[in-house]
Amino acid sequence: MASLRALLSVGIFLLATLLAHGFDHKRVCYFTVGASPGGKTFLPENINATIKRMRALKAINPDLKIMVSIGGNSKTAKVVATIARTRRKRRRFARNCAVFLRRRNIDGLDLSFRHPLSGPSSTLRRYQYSYLVKALRRGFRIYGRRRKRPALLLSASVDPRKEVVDRAYNVKHIAKKLDWISVNAFDLLDPRRRTLQHHTALYGSAKAPKQDRDLNVADVLNYWVRKGVPKRKLLLGLSAHGRVFKLLSDTKHRIGDPTGKAKPRILSYAQVCVFGGLIVRQNEMKVPYAYNKHSWVGFDDPESLREKVRWMKKNGFGGFSFSSLNLDDFTGSACHKASFPLLTAASGVLARPSVTHARPSFTQVRPSVPQAKHFYSPVKQSTLPHDSADVPNAAVDSGPKKRQKRLVSNQ
Repeated sequence: MASLRALLSVGIFLLATLLAHGFDHKRVCYFTVGASPGGKTFLPENINATIKRMRALKAINPDLKIMVSIGGNSKTAKVVATIARTRRKRRRFARNCAVFLRRRNIDGLDLSFRHPLSGPSSTLRRYQYSYLVKALRRGFRIYGRRRKRPALLLSASVDPRKEVVDRAYNVKHIAKKLDWISVNAFDLLDPRRRTLQHHTALYGSAKAPKQDRDLNVADVLNYWVRKGVPKRKLLLGLSAHGRVFKLLSDTKHRIGDPTGKAKPRILSYAQVCVFGGLIVRQNEMKVPYAYNKHSWVGFDDPESLREKVRWMKKNGFGGFSFSSLNLDDFTGSACHKASFPLLTAASGVLARPSVTHARPSFTQVRPSVPQAKHFYSPVKQSTLPHDSADVPNAAVDSGPKKRQKRLVSNQ
């Protein structure tokens, strides 16, 4: 089970409704599985045992909702494109989904495609995706109707980039049919470009290239609002991973500096905690990055996630999603904090009552199977003599240059 990957992913997530401080809250948790590397498909009967265990949780919380998520990468999108191509296939798929969900006492379906139906015939596929959403909503109403049972839920996780939004989604149409939309506000910049860039900055920076200044969390979510989606239907998609770049030299480590030829890679937050470099906070973007003699990583920490969730609450969005739990420090051993420090920080802000704004409705979490095999020591931190936009974390001594040299030499 741990070896399964999302080639044709089938996910299960929980949506637990809570009542606190006079507002309704929903917390959503993903458990992601999929097709094996050998090409074997993860069939519905393979998840029955998992569904049974999750249904048992309803004895603890009667308001718990269990949903199935389908999605994955561009290969999966081709399968969905085949389904969405004709009305007959769309209706048959919707009927089968509704029957599957009701027979197993599941409460809804989530569409989770990173690049839905985008390609050469993007205009046609754009409408096919919206037709599929419409068919699912109609099928749920016809075939999923049960006396004294709530209607089946339907949601989607969407690409944040403007060029994909315009090409792949009929936004106003799908917004009417979906219960909520999670905007994956990470990996916003092309990692193949050979410049240091933060993939999930809250705000843009004047020092970033002009074409990148609107590729940030605030702008991508507000773009969906401008396209016609009510804020209360939009979830802020958060992630626990960092993007690593190869440095040309240890003196060129600021946003926008050129990078080496090595292909960027991903680090979990637990791996970031043992990265061994110096942490710098970018004040304009409200995010941290770390670097050592050879590498640079842009990531989120508890402080930056709290900043994002506070922004989300202040602006009246519907909540946040988190992807994925296995990328957080799920044991708490790497960062020497409690388990799941990132998720805990974000949820802590959501749990606090807001004085001037209604509490957001959703928290959506996407865990996967934990894969870390080692225990780590925390990242070392220091002060650095950077420009005013790059502010290091709490000082640990009064000699930044000497401290910097010693830390780098430990790599």
